[in-house]
Amino acid sequence: MQDKVQFRVALKPALQKAITEDELFLLYQPKVERSADGRFRAVGYEALVRWNNPETGMVSPGEFIPAAEDSGQIVEVDRWVMKAAVAQLAQWLKEPQTQVLPVAINVSAALFSRSEFVDDLRAIVESSGVPSSLIELEITEHAAIVDMENTLKTLRELRAMGFRLAIDDFGTGYSSLAYLREFPIDHLKIDLSFVRDVHIDPQKQGLVKAIIAMAHSLGLKTIAEGVEGREELELLLTNDCDAFQGYYFSKPIPASECGRIKLPSVTA
Repeated sequence: MQDKVQFRVALKPALQKAITEDELFLLYQPKVERSADGRFRAVGYEALVRWNNPETGMVSPGEFIPAAEDSGQIVEVDRWVMKAAVAQLAQWLKEPQTQVLPVAINVSAALFSRSEFVDDLRAIVESSGVPSSLIELEITEHAAIVDMENTLKTLRELRAMGFRLAIDDFGTGYSSLAYLREFPIDHLKIDLSFVRDVHIDPQKQGLVKAIIAMAHSLGLKTIAEGVEGREELELLLTNDCDAFQGYYFSKPIPASECGRIKLPSVTA
């Protein structure tokens, strides 16, 4: 425990340097749907932040993201991600040969709850010339339930501005279904803890089926996170999950490789 505390104390100034000196970078993981002809196609990407420390090398996001949340630096990290992802979309829009797909950006509870969040995001997007319809904001279930009234107000503002909206890590918190019905969202992302080995765990199967059925009854699409095996995918397809994300299709890739990924062959 002491080692963990010391590590996070030492990480704070290093992370601040990373934010200000562009040691952070983005990778993009495809979101995939199966089209009417049975083939898989990419329908968007999720922007994932990574850190290459010039002194120690790559720092695991499993280490620096929790540390940033503890120190409050997650707000600065999120803002950096928003600006970098929007800038990349703007660059793709300038390339006539590039098919530009929506990009999802994770928004932490600390940033989402700030009064200036919507105005800051509006300024970033308007200065870039990127249509808001190309940006999907992923808010974790935990962030959504911290202050339900503020969440509903903020989501409605974002929807009016044209952003796509998703609830991330669904199933890991304690959502009010009454509020979920009112949230102006497009997607529910099924947490990877339910997806992993779902084909061999009857309890997970029951939960996943229930989430998909509930989402569809509310007019929402579902995205399964962390799909790594064919058996997992086939069970999700059988239960009418709408979209998928995970290493079965592609690892997170640099922006330069987006549009050139080779997706797996058609699944029966």
